[in-house]
Amino acid sequence: MDNTSFSATEACTASPLRIEIDMAPQEPLELDFCALDVYLGEYSPRGLLDGFNHPLSSDTSSITSGNYSNSTAADQSSNESGSDVDMIEDEVLHISRKSKGAKAYRNKRKDEIAYLRDEVQGLQAELKALQFRSTRTRNKRTSDSTALVSSRTQQLWKQVARSQLDRLHRSEAENATLREMVAVQVLEAKNLRRILRRRARIEMMQEMFGAKGLKSLQKDTASNDSRVFQTLLHDVDEMFVEIDNLFATKGMDQLPCSGFSRETNLEIANGVFYEMRQKRELPFDMQSTANAVWECFRLLGLANLQGVGSSSAVFNVHPNIMEEDGDTIRSSFFAVISGVGDLEGTYNEKVVRRYKDSHRSVFICRVVSKPKFKHGNRGAPTTSSAQVVLEESADDVNTTVMKVYFSAERETPAAKDDPATVLAFAAWDELVPRIPVDIETILLDNICRASATPA
Repeated sequence: MDNTSFSATEACTASPLRIEIDMAPQEPLELDFCALDVYLGEYSPRGLLDGFNHPLSSDTSSITSGNYSNSTAADQSSNESGSDVDMIEDEVLHISRKSKGAKAYRNKRKDEIAYLRDEVQGLQAELKALQFRSTRTRNKRTSDSTALVSSRTQQLWKQVARSQLDRLHRSEAENATLREMVAVQVLEAKNLRRILRRRARIEMMQEMFGAKGLKSLQKDTASNDSRVFQTLLHDVDEMFVEIDNLFATKGMDQLPCSGFSRETNLEIANGVFYEMRQKRELPFDMQSTANAVWECFRLLGLANLQGVGSSSAVFNVHPNIMEEDGDTIRSSFFAVISGVGDLEGTYNEKVVRRYKDSHRSVFICRVVSKPKFKHGNRGAPTTSSAQVVLEESADDVNTTVMKVYFSAERETPAAKDDPATVLAFAAWDELVPRIPVDIETILLDNICRASATPA
């Protein structure tokens, strides 16, 4: 058979077979599109239709006449051309449907992605809700644990906090004054390099820190401390015997657990002319509180004071003797005072003794102060006493009730314009109310040191 005459028929008959192979169901959708693209690139549908509708050539007729007659061959050729056109149209429709199926597949994937995103957002919202619920539950547990602390203990801690806040404010004011003093000292240290002003500036520094007055006090003070200490210890023992009657008479049990009560009478010539009563509840056990009271009484009267009362008086304290023997402390110190007329200072002798039984602890501190003026003049001595009783609270073992009674007495009347008495009143008004606060501070410092020390 002639190859040239067979090419058109071969093209028409071979193309459907190629499309059927490319459109097999096991091939991916992308290969079907590629097969359609190659097919359309090789054969134009319009050309194929024209070729099928074109009459067969003579060579083709002669070739097919061996099996069929001329009229029968022409009819058969026309029928075959029509069937091939229908086959191509069916294939094109099939490919078009496949394309629509691919679009539907892509839309389905988009829907799945959108659905998954919605699911993620929903799960995130549930996670946030669970986190919020967990935080609220944790806060509720914290508040419940805080509520377990009794309101009474909270009030006690509030009192401690307020006292410490007041102490902080005073410390800040003292620090500001000390910074100013340090600045002055630095300036003085620079100026002291000048020889011509050396003596004047040294004298000013001695007067500022009481060194000059200390020499004068030491010079005029007789060394009879041992006899005075024995007298004070005897007085302390007698006061311990009468302490229950004294506290009952003064109504110490009826005092509120805040503030203080103060009474003065300058007209009294021989006896107590100054009293102050206090009662506090401390949220600490009695043993710790007793140790803090002992430490407080050891340092009582040894702090420097500035601006006492409404005057510009300055106290510079210089310890002289300090002896501790078991439950007894003996000490003496000089208080150089400047800014109060002719008053140079006081010489003070102090004893402290503690007593302990099964249900309470008692501390008694007694001090004799002897004022000294310029030109060798002396003032009337004053004896002050501080008595502290510690008892366990009936409501809580870890709470201690502290009662403080302070008194000052004299044996001879002082002059009406005596500056030492006025200054003593101002000093007591500042020092005595701070005794409970100082004890609280010592207790808190002990707790901080204990927590900082590794086990």
